[in-house]
Amino acid sequence: MSTRTPHAPYMDAVFAAMRALHIEPSDYWIDDSETGTDGATMTLSAVFTWDGEVSPDLYPDGLLLCWDLDREWQHAVLKSDGSNEWPAGLLLPLWALPADVAASAHALLHGDEPPAATGEWSDPIVLDEVRKWMES
Repeated sequence: MSTRTPHAPYMDAVFAAMRALHIEPSDYWIDDSETGTDGATMTLSAVFTWDGEVSPDLYPDGLLLCWDLDREWQHAVLKSDGSNEWPAGLLLPLWALPADVAASAHALLHGDEPPAATGEWSDPIVLDEVRKWMES
């Protein structure tokens, strides 16, 4: 489902945690070609979406959960035209534990306040690959 970018194993773990909570996204993708906040350099990113059938009363057109190295974890309401509202930040660290990301998504999909989390995922091989990507 995902392409092999340095952060793919982390995002695959996040997807698995969502699946374990029975909130599998309608779609998700990861990328290494999004423009960073400086407007010039590339950044790693990921997007998880749920269509409007998942929580029709809360999100008639769907919900988006996104991540990148600059903005960390955010969420936004999807619009009927396929665009989304401006993303709002989540109280999650950049490398939040996959279970904490899934818990935040679960809360959002059920109309609850997403919990704050401080635990961080640490896979030295993946984080080293991300560091190397950033330096290239």
